[in-house]
Amino acid sequence: MKELCFDISTWQGGINYQAIRDRVNYVIIRAGFSTTKDNQFDNHYNNLQGLNLGAYWYTYAKDESQAINEAKKCLEVINGKKFTMPIFLDVEDPSISGLSKNKLDSIVRAFAKTIQDAGYYFAVYTNLNWYQNKLSGKELNKSYDWWIAAWGNNPPSPSYGIEYGVWQFTSSYNDFGTRLDANYVYKDYPTIIRDLGLNHLDPQPTPTPTPPEPTPTHKITEDGLWGIDTTKKAQEVFNTGFVDGIVSNQYKYYAAKNKGLLSSTFQWLDNPKGGSNLIYAIQKWCGTTADGFIGTNTIKAMQRKLGTPVDGVVSYPSTMVKAFQHWLNQQ
Repeated sequence: MKELCFDISTWQGGINYQAIRDRVNYVIIRAGFSTTKDNQFDNHYNNLQGLNLGAYWYTYAKDESQAINEAKKCLEVINGKKFTMPIFLDVEDPSISGLSKNKLDSIVRAFAKTIQDAGYYFAVYTNLNWYQNKLSGKELNKSYDWWIAAWGNNPPSPSYGIEYGVWQFTSSYNDFGTRLDANYVYKDYPTIIRDLGLNHLDPQPTPTPTPPEPTPTHKITEDGLWGIDTTKKAQEVFNTGFVDGIVSNQYKYYAAKNKGLLSSTFQWLDNPKGGSNLIYAIQKWCGTTADGFIGTNTIKAMQRKLGTPVDGVVSYPSTMVKAFQHWLNQQ
């Protein structure tokens, strides 16, 4: 996989969150630095719910004790929040660049242990120079994933031997009027983290086991509008265990730009819990992260699966929904 990802901090206060939602499904937010919480962390987190979020902590620690204190503050800041991406330690500040390699390694390990002992997936952020010369990059890489900064058009060469999940390729992504750090995510962290039982995530919705249903026979109108009849047909085809015509527990902010997802069938909520068994089954079918919530990434995956234009939006009517209805009618 290769997914565009932004990372943001206090410097992006007042950012256009909808513009971010329109472009990416992954965002990494600075939680804090030293023992200070980033003053925009809660604002960023609350406005980007529904995306795959990670957090990072910028370290000034000069020894293991300070690293542990920073990690404890990080845990305090992220407590109660849900992250489907790692918790990263940002190691790059000039004030600690004169420390020995062994000292910097011990700072990383002390911070990591505190985060991991609290049940989170830990990874390290740094640049190529620090990875190669300041830290024992290859040795630490045996224990931790890396988010590596190497600005330019080409990712780090395989000759560096870095096992990284995120590559930061620029600090000046600016296609909607705001300069941002931009990255590519190469690992399916939401699935990896859930499979490992980390980050205190809610359990995936589990379809209720039921005897096989008879093969659906009724046909639905192929009008490009996802209403109750389309949901019922999909529930039959995907054998979700019940046929009620309701796509339950979906994030309300996706309703406005996806007019083809009708409110008669989609249950739009401010803070949904658990997602929908039907959406979970559809996500598995089209090969994307399965969390039970329809969103831009899921819509794009359906569009790719069905061979329609890929823009992550369900219009009124929708070519993708019409193709989905036609596919359902063939089952």
